[in-house]
Amino acid sequence: MRGGLRAIGSFFFVLFFVTDSFAAKATTGAGRPNILVIVVDDLRAKALGASGHPFLKSPNIDRLANEGLIFSNAFVTHSLCSPSRATLLTGLYSHKHRVVDNNTSLDPGLPAVPKILQAAGYETGLIGKWHMGNVEAQPQPGFDRWVSFSGQGVYTDPLLNIDGQDIQTTGHITDILTDYALEFLGRDRQKPFFLVLSHKATHEPFTPQKKFQEIYANANFTFPPTWGENLSGKPSYLQHHLFAGDLKLRTRLYYECLAGVDESVGKVLAKLQQKNILDETLVIFTSDNGFFLGEHNLWDKRLAYEESIRIPLLVRYPKWFAAGSNVDVFALNLDIAPTIIEAAGLKEAFNMQGFSLRKLAYREVERNCFLYEYFVLFAYPNTPAIRAIRTRDYKYIVSLNVNETGELYNLSNDPLETRNLINDQAFSRVLQRLRFQLDSLRFATGDTSVDTAVDGQTGGNPLQFELYQNFPNPFNPATTIRYALRKTGPVRLEIFDTNGRKAATLVNAVQRSGSHTVRWNAANQPNGVYFYRLRVGSLVQTRKMILLK
Repeated sequence: MRGGLRAIGSFFFVLFFVTDSFAAKATTGAGRPNILVIVVDDLRAKALGASGHPFLKSPNIDRLANEGLIFSNAFVTHSLCSPSRATLLTGLYSHKHRVVDNNTSLDPGLPAVPKILQAAGYETGLIGKWHMGNVEAQPQPGFDRWVSFSGQGVYTDPLLNIDGQDIQTTGHITDILTDYALEFLGRDRQKPFFLVLSHKATHEPFTPQKKFQEIYANANFTFPPTWGENLSGKPSYLQHHLFAGDLKLRTRLYYECLAGVDESVGKVLAKLQQKNILDETLVIFTSDNGFFLGEHNLWDKRLAYEESIRIPLLVRYPKWFAAGSNVDVFALNLDIAPTIIEAAGLKEAFNMQGFSLRKLAYREVERNCFLYEYFVLFAYPNTPAIRAIRTRDYKYIVSLNVNETGELYNLSNDPLETRNLINDQAFSRVLQRLRFQLDSLRFATGDTSVDTAVDGQTGGNPLQFELYQNFPNPFNPATTIRYALRKTGPVRLEIFDTNGRKAATLVNAVQRSGSHTVRWNAANQPNGVYFYRLRVGSLVQTRKMILLK
């Protein structure tokens, strides 16, 4: 094993393993491939025939799996439209590219894939949903061909921006986008192309084409096994995500929308085959995030449960992958951009945080865990910022800067995530290790934007006092800690390192109600993660900060 372990002071983290014994089974070929990325909106990982769905038919998408490789453990690092799309194009976590909501534009200064490939001689195009920022309908840097719409768009008679000109179209959005894609793919050209075909489907409000309406009206619909689950042991904010309405109808419409996408995939593959370039084209099929269809009584996405973060990820490229392959390595939407860069024959890494899917598939690199993140949105104020770590066997979820119940799941024994083990003493050492690993991942990836309430649920009560995020964070060598007391009482503010060693006692006195500010100078302390713990009477809140000199 090499390249897998780093240390800063006494703070260690394991990011990945690189195997020494790998013998390459794939060759990259002499020519540069065409690259086609098909992105479906809100498509669940299991919403495919190839994924074993009991009644859904998706023969054209399944063809990609049958003729290529399916990543059966594929996830997003942020389950929301715009952040996920920015990650796909940059290979960066949301806290790095800073598109943390659906209203922020992608920084034109970032080295995104379309600009990189355009500069490398590719003919580039985006057809479909962009959904980043307030100028999202206008052509974006790096694209020679641009066919898009504002926001989520509409299913029927959409207004499109075509290379900078607004054009009113008629028909269903899936058919219209497909026709524009076929025109682009059918061009005669002397250089390779890069095309993102980004569907509006299967986003709400689900509106399938007329020919696909009610095709699943007689399907054998069954409620998910966690429908009707008692959520009393889970965070209270889940109450804001509960489904209301006719679950069978909404699910049927969702799958009928997907039927149009499947037809589109068939047409696209036929066009590539007609042009005799199918095997010279890297085809990636995926989604921007998963989606709840009643699991845990929930709807939508955003949360860190499996249905929200799992995505389909299929890759067809015979020069890399044999037909009908299936691998269970952890693959992320973070890995799509590095994959494209490698396929295009470019050597520079562009500071991307993911790995090439080829390297993951052949285990040239391995990922044993990953970071999930979600940021507070103005339109959804009741859903807090979330960080989570998922390993092969466990998932630990924590809400940031709110006094909410943390979550710990043993995925080996509880893959449906029904039993929260956060307060189970039998798993206390597992929890301690996962907290440490989560700190490690956040530190390693540069996520220092928000502190985590580590043990606030064991007694902290924000109605009586509140411990705020320190600033700056990370800091060198001093930082300021703020807190507010609702009433006069005994206060103790202490600093601990990750081994539980006390680094400082900053306050040990009776203090009056109101806001308080304390400064800590850590010039004599080693780099690493520290915890600052505020005790007011018998109540405790703890948050973490990073010293980086």
